[in-house]
Amino acid sequence: MERYQRQIILKEVGELGQKKLLQSKVLVIGAGGLGSPILLYLAAAGIGNIAIADFDNISIHNLQRQILFQYSQINQNKAEQAAKNLSLLNPEIHLQVIDDGVHLHNFHEIIPHYDVIIDGTDNFTTKYLVNDACFVYEKPLVYGAIHQWEGQFSVFNYPLKEGFSANLRDLFPQPPSPENSPACSSAGIIGTVAGVMGSLMANEVIKILLDLHEQVFYNQFLSINLLTLEQRKIKFTHHPENPLNKNWNFEQFDYEFLCEKPIFPKEMVLNLEQLENIKNSGKPYLLVDVRENFEHEQENLGGLNVPMGKLDENKLNKDIPIIFYCSTGQRSKFAATFWKKKGYTTYNLERN
Repeated sequence: MERYQRQIILKEVGELGQKKLLQSKVLVIGAGGLGSPILLYLAAAGIGNIAIADFDNISIHNLQRQILFQYSQINQNKAEQAAKNLSLLNPEIHLQVIDDGVHLHNFHEIIPHYDVIIDGTDNFTTKYLVNDACFVYEKPLVYGAIHQWEGQFSVFNYPLKEGFSANLRDLFPQPPSPENSPACSSAGIIGTVAGVMGSLMANEVIKILLDLHEQVFYNQFLSINLLTLEQRKIKFTHHPENPLNKNWNFEQFDYEFLCEKPIFPKEMVLNLEQLENIKNSGKPYLLVDVRENFEHEQENLGGLNVPMGKLDENKLNKDIPIIFYCSTGQRSKFAATFWKKKGYTTYNLERN
């Protein structure tokens, strides 16, 4: 335990706390700009079991901010090389490599096995997938994002006495369009932003593992501009338009579409007047409310009520048009898009 003496003398840690850290299991998704300082500090602090998930290879332009890597490691897988370098820093901990990253086809087998999940990714497809998986599997998620001179971070889905804290979809119920979320390759990034935000995220992971509940940064969102040193702290709670539910159907929710194709086809949109014309025509159709049951009970336009995560082929009919609706049009757009790809004739009803 000599390695950790400087933190063991802290009253918040002690030998008992250090043993907690050594027994903990964390998953770091993304070993890049954020992942580098996160992994370095977690390994140095003695987090006993660290899984590193990243499918990407090291490029020369990564080295400006991804301080975990060396020039000689260019073109090698980030997760593998991260584990190699961290083992030199702390050979006492166990490191697991997931060299294809976390994605729609493997998250079920990965996320449930860890105490804390850390999101150091740089794309919204993965960020929303990881957020949603942490909600379903009831795992705390330490979230971070960086852009030019700015960084953001928060703790999502933190366990409370009753339920869990808010998550990413309580802040932003739906992913932004690519135009509103440019990547580092096009927008640029100063390396120190990754260092500062990654350090804050690692610090938060340690607090969670030490059960320092009063100090954990949940239901709050911190934004820092390192050019001006301005800080903004936003408090938030559960958002009524957050579509997540415990029966969330990941296969049905088209993450790629949501994050990369923001324009919904006009030919798949109906308004209330057009719905009325369809009703009066006498032609068969199916109207489906994809909201939760309690929302349907409060008010509805009729039709079948099947929450989005519970829809399946047994409830739908390929031979007739299917018109999906909800409160804002967001969930129904997702349903219409998904089932359109399955060969159904689908529409989204705009209620405003």
